Amino acid sequence: MVDFPLCLQNHVCAKNRSPADRPSPADGPLLRECNPQPASAADAASAEAAAVFQSPSPQLSDFPALASLNISLEQLSALARQGFVARDGRGSHRYKLRFRINRRQVVRYIGGVNQAQEVKQELAALQAPAQLDRKLQRLRKIAAQQLRQGKQRLQPLLAKHGYHFHGLAIRQTRSRIV
Repeated sequence: MVDFPLCLQNHVCAKNRSPADRPSPADGPLLRECNPQPASAADAASAEAAAVFQSPSPQLSDFPALASLNISLEQLSALARQGFVARDGRGSHRYKLRFRINRRQVVRYIGGVNQAQEVKQELAALQAPAQLDRKLQRLRKIAAQQLRQGKQRLQPLLAKHGYHFHGLAIRQTRSRIV
């Protein structure tokens, strides 16, 4: 279990202060929790992984250019996974936002170049966690493949010297009495 001391806005963590110097709740509202103190190394690893991979659900208030296109929360969550801004025809200075929900394409007219740039920037920020997740999945797959190939190359050499793999660990083969 992780114990989180509370931190107040614009203050150093209260845990690191003497009782006389600690701010009171009258100094300001609670801003966030900080400096987790895990009970064990396993808790530390799980808390760190949760902090890295925990992303809050997107809110329309965080994306004013997208909100101006009358996008619902369901559509915003679909845009977090996929969607793009496209120019509307050859030589045109009009742009559209295109994405899919339930296998149906949804198109929103954006307008000119300036509005399209704002929407593109917000869309990139919205889609960044999903893109990082996809990149992490690709890297995990490559790492697993490299590990598998390395083990396959080492296995005959280990067997020749009386060792074998036990998962990822290398162990000495037991001698058998016949």
